Amino acid sequence: MTRDVVKKFFYTLSLNELNLMNHNQLCPDVSYNTLLYLDLIYFIPDCTASKIAQQLHISKPAVTSKINDMIAQGLVKKVQSQKDKRVYYLTFNDQVAKAYENYNRSLSRAVSLAEQELSQEEIDVFCRVLEKIGEKYMEDITHEQPDCKKI
Repeated sequence: MTRDVVKKFFYTLSLNELNLMNHNQLCPDVSYNTLLYLDLIYFIPDCTASKIAQQLHISKPAVTSKINDMIAQGLVKKVQSQKDKRVYYLTFNDQVAKAYENYNRSLSRAVSLAEQELSQEEIDVFCRVLEKIGEKYMEDITHEQPDCKKI
C-alpha cells in the first residue's frame, strides 16, 4: 500500500508539471526539459549553471546552452553576485516567478488542508517519512545511474 500511495503522489506531481507545460501562457513552447530546469532554479539556493550541471550529471556547456535558450525565451535571467563578480545566479523574471507560484498553489492548498485535518504529531511523522523517502531517493540518484538499455 505504501508503494502505491508514493507512486500515486509522484504521478500527481508529474501531471501537475505536464499541466504547467501545456497551459503556460507566458511561454507556450516550454518543454518538459525546460520545466526541469525551472524546478532546479526554483529549488537550488543561489542557483548557478555549475550547480545545475552537478545535479544533472551533465557538462556545464550543455547547461549553459540551455540556460541561454531560456534567457532568450524570457524565462530566466542572470544576476551577478555582489561577493564574487565572476559568479552569476539564475533567477526567474518577475512574470515567470508569479506564474510559477500560481502553479504551485495546488500543492500549497493541499498542504494547508492537511495541516487543518491532521494533528501536529501526524504532521511531524509525515514530514519525517517524506524526508526519509527523499533522502533514500536522492541516494539512489547520486550513487546509481540507471542503465536505460535494461529498461
